[in-house]
Amino acid sequence: MKYLFFLCLLWSPSPYAKKYGQNYQKAIAFLQQHQSLLEQTAKELSIEPAALKAVVFPELLRYNQLKDMLETEALEQAYLRGLAVDFSIGPFQMKPSFAQTLEDSLDLAIDRSPKARLARLKTLEGQIFYLKCFLQICQKEKCPPNWSPLELWSCKYNSGLNKSLEELSYWRKQKAFPYGPKLSPDIQDNYSDIALDYYQQFGPK
Repeated sequence: MKYLFFLCLLWSPSPYAKKYGQNYQKAIAFLQQHQSLLEQTAKELSIEPAALKAVVFPELLRYNQLKDMLETEALEQAYLRGLAVDFSIGPFQMKPSFAQTLEDSLDLAIDRSPKARLARLKTLEGQIFYLKCFLQICQKEKCPPNWSPLELWSCKYNSGLNKSLEELSYWRKQKAFPYGPKLSPDIQDNYSDIALDYYQQFGPK
């Protein structure tokens, strides 16, 4: 069954399935593996599970667990010592500053110390907790004209929770994934385009 599933991916109409190859397969497999937890979270938010998954799907394409562990260890220690460092961590590539913004915005009654925050970010349950917080904030906002909710959520997730509509509109057009804006857009994609494509492939028909 597993091999049939991956064979279907090879025939997927998504242009990203072929472009990202094995990383695409791994991202899909990760979502399959943790489907029950993700779908329960979506249910609590009253949104389609595919929409929740789509927001973070692009991050899964570039996540490498071993590389993540090796590259963040020194940064984690610096962060715990109070140095001004920020870095992406975990399968959803969340930054401590992102988590802190969510904690403060929702005035969460949890331990907000750097040590506790980092400990949460290093678990999948913690990352899903912050993803839920992020979407709770997004759901309170009115969607701008000509934007779909998923388009807005994915753009905010990639560019910043507190970005203005003008800034979001700029980033919505930029091809800066997965390497960032310093490299040529000719070899990159738009984060929200990938999220929307995932929803088109795996969302309700």
